[in-house]
Amino acid sequence: SSVLDDITADVTIKVINAEDMGKIEGDFVISKNADDELATITVPAASVPGTFVRLVDGNSRTIGATAETAGDNLVITITADGLKALESGETELQIVMNANDTNSYYTIDATVWQMIISDETELLEFSAMLDAAASESNALAGWFLLDDDIDMSASDHVFGDFAGDPNSRQGTRYFAGVFDGDGHSITGLK
Repeated sequence: SSVLDDITADVTIKVINAEDMGKIEGDFVISKNADDELATITVPAASVPGTFVRLVDGNSRTIGATAETAGDNLVITITADGLKALESGETELQIVMNANDTNSYYTIDATVWQMIISDETELLEFSAMLDAAASESNALAGWFLLDDDIDMSASDHVFGDFAGDPNSRQGTRYFAGVFDGDGHSITGLK
């Protein structure tokens, strides 16, 4: 007689069905340096009936998020940890909703920007990221979006300046990402 022969238990297994509901069309933009507006996904509540369960990325990882109904919309807010977990670039996300013990999966295509650059301060942050990557002999990767015209003529910042020498070869910079100017320009660079 084994130990397992002496153990009995009542086990209830609840089966939850799953159903792929297809794609929700829209222009979904997420920024990892987001203010509240760009850390949310808003969809018509009628298109995703039920109770929000989770947000899942293309690698089947759960992305930290909460959801609430606002008027006729479901607003999904991605948490700080969720933003960290998302990789920048074009991605497919699934919104998982539950109604009547059935999980329904709604797919959206989203663009996740590592950083949306709208002003001089954010452009200087981007420059600092390039500097940090170069000093670690790494490439800076990610997707970056220029969201406004920026005039740097009043700034004393010198892009590419290593110890005051912009021609220095120490810590060569390497950018392995996407920088989308979106029709905007940066002027007055030194």
